[in-house]
Amino acid sequence: MKKLSFLLALTFILTTVVVSYAQMGAAPGQDVKRNLEKELKAIELSVDPSNPKAAKTAIKPATWIKRGEIFHAIYKDKNAKNLSADPLTESLKSYKKAIELDSKDRAASGIKTGLLLLATDIYQQAIEYYNKEDFAKGMISFEQFLEINQLPVVAKDNPNFVDTATMYNAGLCAYKSANWDKAVQYFTEGLKHGYNVGSTADLLKNAYLEKKDSVTALKVLQDAFAKYPDNNDLTVSLTNYYIKANKTDEAVKYLKLAISQEPTNPSFHCALGNLYEKLENQEDAIASYQKAIDIDNKYHDAYYYMGYYYIVLGDKSNEVARNIPAKEVEKYNKEINNAIAWYDKAVVMMEKCRELKPDNTNAIEFLKNLYYRLNNKEKYEEMRKLLEK
Repeated sequence: MKKLSFLLALTFILTTVVVSYAQMGAAPGQDVKRNLEKELKAIELSVDPSNPKAAKTAIKPATWIKRGEIFHAIYKDKNAKNLSADPLTESLKSYKKAIELDSKDRAASGIKTGLLLLATDIYQQAIEYYNKEDFAKGMISFEQFLEINQLPVVAKDNPNFVDTATMYNAGLCAYKSANWDKAVQYFTEGLKHGYNVGSTADLLKNAYLEKKDSVTALKVLQDAFAKYPDNNDLTVSLTNYYIKANKTDEAVKYLKLAISQEPTNPSFHCALGNLYEKLENQEDAIASYQKAIDIDNKYHDAYYYMGYYYIVLGDKSNEVARNIPAKEVEKYNKEINNAIAWYDKAVVMMEKCRELKPDNTNAIEFLKNLYYRLNNKEKYEEMRKLLEK
């Protein structure tokens, strides 16, 4: 169920890799006992500019393919973790160097195989970083995965493929690490390709707000809504935006549209009641809360907000009564009776809240005050004792 005035749930979405890496076989060094420390020393010596013998080996694509394979194997071997702080990044650098040196594409097949195997573990590493909430590193890994799929040696098999799911994941990691520029970059690209439109547009809007650019933030939602008018997530995002901007009339407009698309969502009707309260439209506010209850008679929030609204109306009648001259007894009694009537209705709503959520101390607190005003000492004591537990 969609809710208003809350950030839409940030959903972590997996992607489909360009090819099935499972079909490529085991990763380098997975089943072979190796002395990776020795291999690493030898390969680093073969690319060391200060080593005269490296002048010949460092210009060969095969040397860098081997270096990429060794660093990938280091990542796979739990006992070799001390050999490199970031082996997958070093592996990727090596394969890119091999591409640079392979001017005649003679090593393309070996490079491609290594990159496809590497991509699997880079993506898995991105997931692990995400789950550990190390979002900055997660973003880097997702970016590396995107980079691999965009390298010509890989992309030529599927040149029109746009990995929007990984873009979203990279943007999500950027967002969660407060890297707003990167978040804007990836969410903009994802929205351009129509990926997960409601969530992507809402996150992009939030990123612009974090950058203190409210004009572009609103434009993101408006442009997306113009392109996808039937997307109710966008309608909700626009509603939330206008609520937070205190533009109640605009919020009502979009919320009504959301209701027309999803008429049985009680949270929408409850939110509309809130907005009508702000507009001092008493009749429509109560009708909206009641509609939410009619749709779902166990929807706690509708009872709570309607009960609270009845208390507000009762307090208004009390305030009017206090300002009536003492000689106007009939007029005074009328307002007092109005207040009591509103409070009685509020009791019904708050008691229903307590029935649905017995531990809701807010409802109990309201009931205690209501019973005090209504001079119901027995119920007042009952509520007071509940709050003291």
